[in-house]
Amino acid sequence: MVGIRTGLIGLALAAQAAFALASLPPTQSGSRTSNAWREGRYLSASEIAARQEWERERGIVYPKLVRGNPNLKEVALTFDDGPHPSFTPRLLDLLARLHVRATFFLVGKMVDRYPDLVRQEVAQGHEVANHTYDHLRLASVPPALIEPELKEGSLALVRAVGSPTRFYRPPGGEYNADVIEAGRKLGYIMVLWTNDPGDYRRPSGQTLEERLLNDISNGAIILLHDGIPQTLTILPKLVTALRKQGYRFVTISEMASSGGVITAGGPKVRMPAMRPDRGFVDVTGNRPSPEVMSAMKALERRPISAKPRSTAD
Repeated sequence: MVGIRTGLIGLALAAQAAFALASLPPTQSGSRTSNAWREGRYLSASEIAARQEWERERGIVYPKLVRGNPNLKEVALTFDDGPHPSFTPRLLDLLARLHVRATFFLVGKMVDRYPDLVRQEVAQGHEVANHTYDHLRLASVPPALIEPELKEGSLALVRAVGSPTRFYRPPGGEYNADVIEAGRKLGYIMVLWTNDPGDYRRPSGQTLEERLLNDISNGAIILLHDGIPQTLTILPKLVTALRKQGYRFVTISEMASSGGVITAGGPKVRMPAMRPDRGFVDVTGNRPSPEVMSAMKALERRPISAKPRSTAD
């Protein structure tokens, strides 16, 4: 009887979580046209934090990196939307001079266009991760398109550098229950951010500096964009200021492996991570779950020499 009762309680809790997942609060999106799938706003850091609390209260858990270890003075610089032939080399040169390694969330069609830039990012010690193939707002597209967008984004990285990635960032930070399920099915970890200075709006360098330097804390994940001149301008001052405060710059994989807060059945549960130069690795010494192993094997079975999708806009 105890076993039956425990099983029924477990089913009830699972059903409650599933109902809450199905009723996730909607993200802001435009009309359901192909152009609207690429447009939209970015969730603010406060909105992301509020949504995280909403999910926690309802028992909705899935692999998502919330922030780094709050007890370590580490920050992660992340750059979205590249690579760009006119900007990425300049950004890489600047990061090399600053002795900073970062994480690049790359758009698959751009990866297929400029694979040499992706290989250069990895060769210089940076991490590359998945930002979908077409940079579509996943919460706005038909559900059948979500998994292919994520999978093709990862396969583009395989074609470029020979390894897939477990980390992905939904464009704009927008996601819903279908996005969560697609990522969970593929064994991916969602990565959002704690700090967004809004560089994509191209504010002045002084505005960017003020927004960043006034609100950095341990384990911060900073959202920036490849291809923004103002970002290149403020990076040296930002790096110098944060180093004077004792911060160390790490990649997302390093952040996850040093006690980063990943939700997956509860707070601070570490998950296997991927490093571009080593393929899939379990950063905690534990064997990945059967679901994760299955997703990894499925990716590895896909031919990496397959023709890329058309990169036409």
